[in-house]
Amino acid sequence: EEIRRMIAESYDLVTDSPTRRIYEAVRRIPKGHVATYGQGAAMAGNERMCRTVGNALHKNPDPDTIPCFRVVNAKGEIISFAGLSNFAYLFGRREFKAALSNTLTLALINVPVTLIITIALGYLASRKRFLSPVYESMFALPVAVSMSAAALIFKVLLNPTAGLVNYLFHLDFGWYQDRNTAMAGILLLTVWMGIGLNFLLFLSAFRAVPQDLADCAYLDGANEAQTFFRIRLPLIAPTILYVSCTNMIQAMMTSGPILVLTQGGPSRSTTTLVYMMYTSGYSSANYSLAACVSLVTFALTLVITLALYALQERRGESK
Repeated sequence: EEIRRMIAESYDLVTDSPTRRIYEAVRRIPKGHVATYGQGAAMAGNERMCRTVGNALHKNPDPDTIPCFRVVNAKGEIISFAGLSNFAYLFGRREFKAALSNTLTLALINVPVTLIITIALGYLASRKRFLSPVYESMFALPVAVSMSAAALIFKVLLNPTAGLVNYLFHLDFGWYQDRNTAMAGILLLTVWMGIGLNFLLFLSAFRAVPQDLADCAYLDGANEAQTFFRIRLPLIAPTILYVSCTNMIQAMMTSGPILVLTQGGPSRSTTTLVYMMYTSGYSSANYSLAACVSLVTFALTLVITLALYALQERRGESK
């Protein structure tokens, strides 16, 4: 009997774990009563492992004997399907409205500006000259710079006291420290980061346009502007659509510059949907709210992308 008792005690010591103690504690909750995560953790011997209680009960191996329905959240509510209540809570938050406005502003300004700049650079560099490798490398340089490094470079350039931009242009902007100019600073960074790859795509597209078509247009009396808008630009329409869609998706997913430079401030002036999702899920552990933000972001991105495709299809049918 003594040997058996020693073996049993040794087995209990070896197999003891927080999850096992939680299951045993939940079994002790009387029928008709409920306990919070904190109370369950205290019954299991450690008041600090409240989150472990929730994780363990979500992986309940024996629902018949471990009554998880007797455990409630911190508000005293029994955990159940939330339906659309999380979305209603999200849409009523001022932080969400600010993040949505900032994200749409960033996307609607970033995408057209980047397109115009890169189309112009790609067209100007499409004719090979003696110094073509030099300025092609300069235009494509942002591809070789990581986002974090570029953010720190712009942080130095746009420093309100010692920054080169304020000094050269005799400005008095606070940039990332001022809520009125912080988004402008983020836009400058995101536009510069998008130039490199887009320039290479448009450069390849323009060089793939047959020169014979432009020569025929010149013989018919067309000038450079007419040749560009009537021949070259329509022929690179698939590239424009691709770049528009990818840039729109990247703009909707912007969070890296916010994390490095502003952390959503000042006064939420640079908080985007993805940054709000990050802070809700990883900083506040509000995973339900973070999941709702991610679904809203996905839905908006999908709708905008489909609208771009539909616009391109309608444009093609009209021609």
